[in-house]
Amino acid sequence: MKAQSWSRFYLLFSAAGLFPIALSYGVAPAGVLPAVLDVAIEGTDLTHIFRAVMGLYLAMIVLWILGAFRPELTRAAVISEVVFMFGLAFGRVLSILQLRTDFPEFVFDRCEFTRER
Repeated sequence: MKAQSWSRFYLLFSAAGLFPIALSYGVAPAGVLPAVLDVAIEGTDLTHIFRAVMGLYLAMIVLWILGAFRPELTRAAVISEVVFMFGLAFGRVLSILQLRTDFPEFVFDRCEFTRER
């Protein structure tokens, strides 16, 4: 498989994975987010913030899809996807460090197979 094909698959896979997440943030944040993330959405300000996040995610998805189908945009789309994902990972690491949570316990405590039944 050529590098161009792998890049195309990678961009489309990332776009498909991010699309439902983007919609969950913006379409009905007061209904979806409390159930999924245990976050209470109160007031219009927080709703607008989550809809702005949805807009950012959808804009990234558009770039990735364009990069998958237009060879002149593939490189920029892959770079933006990598930076986007590293940004998410970096934010998660900062969150874990800020909470001073022991990482292995944090991960395994949330796994279904370690919970007492």
